[in-house]
Amino acid sequence: MNTTNLAQTTNFICGSEKLKLFEVYLQQVNLPGISFGHAETGGRLGAKLHIQADSCTFNTLSLSMIIDEKFKLYKELMETFSKTYNPENGTFSIQEFDFWIELRNNKGNKLFKIDFVNAKFESIDDVQLDV
Repeated sequence: MNTTNLAQTTNFICGSEKLKLFEVYLQQVNLPGISFGHAETGGRLGAKLHIQADSCTFNTLSLSMIIDEKFKLYKELMETFSKTYNPENGTFSIQEFDFWIELRNNKGNKLFKIDFVNAKFESIDDVQLDV
């Protein structure tokens, strides 16, 4: 059975149970890399010692969602985030959330799923509308 998105040629799907996003199709997604912080230490006669990494940083996850013709997904996202923001003290009720991305092949078969734990939003970009 083919379960691909027939309206677009994409097979990237994302979602979050805490944000109540279920099976949202993506137009573009990058799988973030990892940066390791290796401490530089000098040894005898100025020779550098190779020491194991002391820190690890994940790069930013960036994605573009496909918005439906009636902008239902856009409205749901903006309502979700506006409910979490308290303008009186400038805080958010949802600090971190779990998020997943699933990659499928052209026949709709699942290739693999990536789970992101304790994710945080940095920004939501503009929606470009052209005539």
